[in-house]
Amino acid sequence: MKHLLLIVATCTAFVMHAKTQCLTRVKYSASKMEILDTAMNVLETKEEPLTFETNPKGFTGIRVEDESDSLHGVLKSLTCDWKEPFKNGKIIMVCDVQGKDHDMQDANITIDAEDGKIIILVRAKEQPDKIIRLVVDKYEEIK
Repeated sequence: MKHLLLIVATCTAFVMHAKTQCLTRVKYSASKMEILDTAMNVLETKEEPLTFETNPKGFTGIRVEDESDSLHGVLKSLTCDWKEPFKNGKIIMVCDVQGKDHDMQDANITIDAEDGKIIILVRAKEQPDKIIRLVVDKYEEIK
């Protein structure tokens, strides 16, 4: 019985740690943004530094060279499946997004990590033929 309780406690702690990783503030940095079509073909590449910051309420996407052209997402739902935080797993956020020139409802933001390589995809129903992809160069948890 003690072994069973220990196993349950360990599993619960692991799940809580992974869930906590999803709700912390994290700053992801990328050196370029790619615009893709629905077949994931690159339509356009913008070579400029970008940051994508997540927090318990949503996210902020910032073009470093023009901070006034930022996106702000308000979290509506979150699915978190970190097998190993920031190394392997996936976060899916559904957010209402406001930007300089447009608003988007129920945008789907996916943060996907595979073998330590992190990719962020942004899909909006208002622009179904365009997907934004950021290949993350580095990330840091913000305290």
